[in-house]
Amino acid sequence: MQNPSAWGTSVTQDRAASFGELLRDLRIAAGLSQEMLAERARMSAGGISVLERGIRRSPNRNTVALLADGLHLSADARQRLEAAAARPQQPRRRKRTAAAPHNLPTPLTSFVGRIRELGEIARLVRGRRLVTLVGSGGVGKTRCALQVAANTTNSFVDGVWLVELAPIADASLVASTIAQALGVSLSPNRPPLDTVVGYLKRKKVLLVLDNCEHVVDETRNVAAAILRACSDVRILATSREALHVAGEDVYRMPSLELVSAVTLFADRALSVEKRFALSDENRPHVDEICRRLDGIPLAIELAAARMNVLSPPQLVQRLDERFRVLTGGDRSALARHQTMRALFDWSYDLLADDEQRVFRALSVFAGGCTLQSAAAVCGEDELVILERLSSLVEKSLVQAEPSESSTRYQLLESMRQYGRERLVERGEDAIVARAHLIVYLALAEALAERWETMPDRAWTALVEPELENWRTALGWALEARGDLAQGQRLAGALWRMWVNFAPAEGRSWVRVGLQTVDAATDEAVIANLDLAEGYLDGVLNQWKASYDGAERALARYGRLGDVRGEIVAQRPAGLALVFLGRIAEGDALLQAALRSAEALGLQKMTAAILENLATARVFAGDFVEARTLYSKALAAARASGYDHLAVVISPNLAELEFASGDADAALRFASDGLDAYRTYHAPRAIANCLSNMAAYAVALERYAEARLMAREALTLSCDVQDEVQLAFTVQHIAAIAGLRPTLDAARAHDDRTRTARLLGYANACLAALDVARWYTEQQEYDKLLPALRDALGDDELAKLMTEGSTWTEDHAIAQAMFV
Repeated sequence: MQNPSAWGTSVTQDRAASFGELLRDLRIAAGLSQEMLAERARMSAGGISVLERGIRRSPNRNTVALLADGLHLSADARQRLEAAAARPQQPRRRKRTAAAPHNLPTPLTSFVGRIRELGEIARLVRGRRLVTLVGSGGVGKTRCALQVAANTTNSFVDGVWLVELAPIADASLVASTIAQALGVSLSPNRPPLDTVVGYLKRKKVLLVLDNCEHVVDETRNVAAAILRACSDVRILATSREALHVAGEDVYRMPSLELVSAVTLFADRALSVEKRFALSDENRPHVDEICRRLDGIPLAIELAAARMNVLSPPQLVQRLDERFRVLTGGDRSALARHQTMRALFDWSYDLLADDEQRVFRALSVFAGGCTLQSAAAVCGEDELVILERLSSLVEKSLVQAEPSESSTRYQLLESMRQYGRERLVERGEDAIVARAHLIVYLALAEALAERWETMPDRAWTALVEPELENWRTALGWALEARGDLAQGQRLAGALWRMWVNFAPAEGRSWVRVGLQTVDAATDEAVIANLDLAEGYLDGVLNQWKASYDGAERALARYGRLGDVRGEIVAQRPAGLALVFLGRIAEGDALLQAALRSAEALGLQKMTAAILENLATARVFAGDFVEARTLYSKALAAARASGYDHLAVVISPNLAELEFASGDADAALRFASDGLDAYRTYHAPRAIANCLSNMAAYAVALERYAEARLMAREALTLSCDVQDEVQLAFTVQHIAAIAGLRPTLDAARAHDDRTRTARLLGYANACLAALDVARWYTEQQEYDKLLPALRDALGDDELAKLMTEGSTWTEDHAIAQAMFV
């Protein structure tokens, strides 16, 4: 299957290109296989493979010279290859096969006490399908759940996965958030819950659903559906109330015992006041503090954070005053939530007015913020906000998460909810929400503008952390109708981000924006929305809709005299025409876009259009020109840091070679692409590549190899819920069964019968998705169908294919695995 476009790939590179990667790219650009380069360089093909895979990381100068000569490199390219060989290489970490995968965070503070609770929860998790830790905010539900999960990773071969529900405000996103945590791609044609259930059906995992209380109804529905369909999945949830799912075991989190509470207080107090130490003199006061705080870990940590300004006796006095006012009597009769509210009130009241204002404003951010964003929303100088944030971090009201490039600031969810309540009480919520929208609109437009000149790795690092903030801004602007005009601008500005992270969701926001357009909407804003819809429809392989959106955008940009907008819109319009069979029209539109992009010096856009033109040439059967264009596209992509595009070139060259009749060369190029995809952990792309390789092997009558490739492709296609790829892979497996020779007449008949049904299933799936076969699949289909007709006869073949068309996905997969 032809890799349709560069923007449909979301491979993220997180390091500089190694010698092996550069060598592979240069070889592919030269149109050479490993064997061909080995012959030119007077080396073994195995030696080339070892270098490209990074097994040998420091080739000597003579080897580099032989390779450069064999590749006929220019002086500049030779210098880059020599520099890569001389660059110190980080040794590869050996994979630890014993440990199961997980996404659990590394704890930043020590875990104190809870030995009994950890043991009890772990036993429940081993024996029950659903365990919910219930308790008030701050009692330690999340921390205990993470500790239990970390202690049991080896019990779940397919991983332990934390799903943080706190950032989402829309309950309908529960299933999507689970899919994101699992790394599962969503399909525009399938509900997110069906996708999650389909992925987990064959997995043995532990899901940690954290902070369910604000989306408890939807979480209940999602958890019940998963537990019904996925027998080896267990769920450990944290919530302020039970989920009320059949079979649920509710574990009520107790407060810390006094000894553990005092130990926790002393540990956290020491982190803010290095002179603090438990003593006979202060121990009674610390005991009293822990008792008055009901042994709630978060409350104790907040109290301990005051040890830099208050002594233990002073803190006891403050607590006495505050709780006496709030309880007015028997505190044991009050709910834990009220106790925590009292604690938050107390902590909040101790802040200076400026600190309180910043704390309230921080509640608008979902997923945290940078110093720059916080300053912009608050309307303050960055140095002033830095001082406020530092103070809030010291008082344990804000979390600071440093990284290599910057620090992000975040409120714990319970704190964020409290801050939100204070914001609403003061009538500031709309003002802050609007400021947040303006800040994130400016950021989206700036990053959209910088995409052309920034390497993918750097651009992605700026985009990815802000996903939840953009969702929040879009929700307030468009769904809550807080500011439709700015929301439309934001929806149109974000399409490049959605391409890499969530194209179906992005298209939904774009369509909401388009639905709110009226006579007052600026035409440039509408053009951007049309363009975004065109690109995102293309990513989702919906080429008719893609062309319609891009054509509308192209017309609007033309009326506006926006030359750059026209170039950007010509690309999806041209590529959609190619996939719709209007190759000459698409090619002409892409050529016009290329001339304009080159004239304006748009390197990334030039690389992308060259790749699209190469695809058009493959469709037209002009393989010589296609090779040239792919080589140019690769060079331009590498020169501009367009890593997402560079990775797709080799698999596309494989399709070119196959279309030109050289299945052996196709396998070699596809193998190169597969190595790259495995390096970047791109399961959808791996499935695509393996499926194509299976088709190439079938064409070469290497059925055993084809079967291994197809089975892995089928498994991965199920995991990522790629319905189109799954249907194509089922067809490849059908071709293996239907075309491989056998002397056993009974087995031959069984193979042909199963083949016909599998082919019927594949046909039905592709028809439902309105997807046509491309060259790789069509040539195989044209070869397989006559063979089945000869073996079974027209009537029997039609009957069996009709039967297969009614199969469920699970049944088709099970039958395919028999082959």
